[in-house]
Amino acid sequence: GEAAAAALPPRTRLALEFRLSQKALLNRALAASTAAGPGGVVEAAARIRFQVLGSRVYQEAVAEEGARVTSSGLVVLHEAEGSGASPTASDRVVVHYEGRNADGIAFDSSYARGDPASFAVGGVIPGWTEGLQLMRVGGKARLTIPSHLGYGNKGSPPKIPAKATLVFTVELLGVE
Repeated sequence: GEAAAAALPPRTRLALEFRLSQKALLNRALAASTAAGPGGVVEAAARIRFQVLGSRVYQEAVAEEGARVTSSGLVVLHEAEGSGASPTASDRVVVHYEGRNADGIAFDSSYARGDPASFAVGGVIPGWTEGLQLMRVGGKARLTIPSHLGYGNKGSPPKIPAKATLVFTVELLGVE
């Protein structure tokens, strides 16, 4: 029951919750395609596909050696530890980054533009705000951001669907 699940270590509990949600999503996809009938078009199928992919990407990130899962569910994997300052929510930062949906397709990249981004730590999605504060200048990390720490139920059309799990590679270049 719920008491037994609460007694599990956080990483195990999160993996179990996502495994159960993945099964529920697959059941919804099956029901939707059955309701549409032969040759029917199910608009929600694409959203459900992204949710299933997101669940899988999240589980893989949680299981990766060296990954840290925060109490909010953010998964942080430091690819390079920085040696500079860590930003606070009230700081501005300079970063290079690339954001990908669960299907692996990049939707935004400062690398591709050839120009680092500068913004307020507290002025971005919650997963970024939390993740940046766990980094140090000179560091590089991969942030796997569940939808509730990203763009939530609405997404950010057309590039980010509703309830999308996002994966960002972030290089913290400076704190202003």
